[in-house]
Amino acid sequence: MAIVSGLVDIVFLDFGNTLVHPEPDWMSHYLDIYEQVLGQRPNEDLAAQSVFDVWTNLWPEIESTCWTPSLAEDRTHRHWRETAIARRLGVTDPATQQKILHNLNRRFHNPGTFAVYPDVWPALTKLRQDNFRLAVLSNWDWDLPELLAGLGLTAYFDYVIVSARVGCAKPNPLIFRQALQTGGIHTPKQAIHVGDNIVTDVQGAARAGLRPIFLDRDENFSTEDPAISNIIKITALTELPALLT
Repeated sequence: MAIVSGLVDIVFLDFGNTLVHPEPDWMSHYLDIYEQVLGQRPNEDLAAQSVFDVWTNLWPEIESTCWTPSLAEDRTHRHWRETAIARRLGVTDPATQQKILHNLNRRFHNPGTFAVYPDVWPALTKLRQDNFRLAVLSNWDWDLPELLAGLGLTAYFDYVIVSARVGCAKPNPLIFRQALQTGGIHTPKQAIHVGDNIVTDVQGAARAGLRPIFLDRDENFSTEDPAISNIIKITALTELPALLT
């Protein structure tokens, strides 16, 4: 029995930490690249705090305003992010910063860096069998379509909406509107958005009029948590089809 009442025309899914995750984890790759370039491993606590500060505190402020999308602008964004992290780790030489950025780009643009969560394949297959349209809606770099192809996921999705190519990022309602417009959806409530981030995925989708479903893979939030009150929570994507059919 469907828990999500009413007509659902399309299901949007986030990419990172929803469909895929880096293997083994994000910080292992950062530490590995810095060790390769610097010849020594940075302090792990400082590195973790630096990445967290930039990605969680500084970068969302930059993404809160829209920009003119282009590959060149995407490269500028990546340069800003990684240089900010490098400075926090005491790397001030521009040539060294550029080498770190180059190596990180190669690593994170490589499909082999990522693993698809095991629950993704059966969930997407079932949703397709139930005739739902599917699309990826993600804050990610320009190369997301190529990553999806390299991971064998492209065939499951009708289209891909990625912040780098739209010029704005979740939770900005403009990217959700672009996703709806691309799919010919005139009523936002006909769209579900599934993601792992309360601010960008849950709150962003809700403000844009879509119906959010919170994916809490690590079960960090209880259903009584006010941050997700009145929001459907799942812990695996295989729970999703039964909510919709």
